[in-house]
Amino acid sequence: MGLIGQLGVPVRYDPVKDFSVVGLTIAGYPILMVNSQLGVKSVPELVAYMKAKNAPLDCGGSGTATVGHFVCAAFSVRTGTKLQYVPYKSNVPAMTDAASGQIQLVGAFYSEVAPFISGGKLIPLGVFGATRLPLLPNVPTMEEQGLKDLELQSYTVYVVPTGTPVAAQRKLNAAILKAANHPDVMDKVKAAGGVYFDMNLEETQAWQKKIQSRWNNIVQETGIKLDK
Repeated sequence: MGLIGQLGVPVRYDPVKDFSVVGLTIAGYPILMVNSQLGVKSVPELVAYMKAKNAPLDCGGSGTATVGHFVCAAFSVRTGTKLQYVPYKSNVPAMTDAASGQIQLVGAFYSEVAPFISGGKLIPLGVFGATRLPLLPNVPTMEEQGLKDLELQSYTVYVVPTGTPVAAQRKLNAAILKAANHPDVMDKVKAAGGVYFDMNLEETQAWQKKIQSRWNNIVQETGIKLDK
């Protein structure tokens, strides 16, 4: 919702002015993965390989203007390397082709790619997030590998129309926090490789604005647009 206008698609609402964020559902950090046969184990190794090869590698993901697309495009821009983005109907065929060597790279979330990682077909090179993923503690973030401010955090939030009484927003925030911290919910978030932050109303809104601003910059930097 927040990026649709930035991607060149006219909408009848203003995601900033027309809605107020009251709570976080789940957040996630995508991972850049490479076919194991390429022989690289880190971002610096991949960049060196690509610059020595001096030919574009194929990087797959689900659709256009999706997180996977931004993973490939932002990595290419920030590292000065050549990647050819290959859009798929979903991440499953993208990951399958990356695992078989039809393409070399793919961007996806842990919950999607875990079987390919455990099977040794795909090597996770880096996490596009502020911290390492608990389920992949040995995989460094992009910033740890020299690429600062390259966070492509995906998130789902609850929103209400702007003008909703603040007391009602606080009540909703409290209810969301209570539900999110239930052991069953937290277990599902962790199993999916997701992350969650305990934040009150003001913290949630400030956090969302910061993440939204970062995404706006990434859209401008990559020049990605969504077909109308």
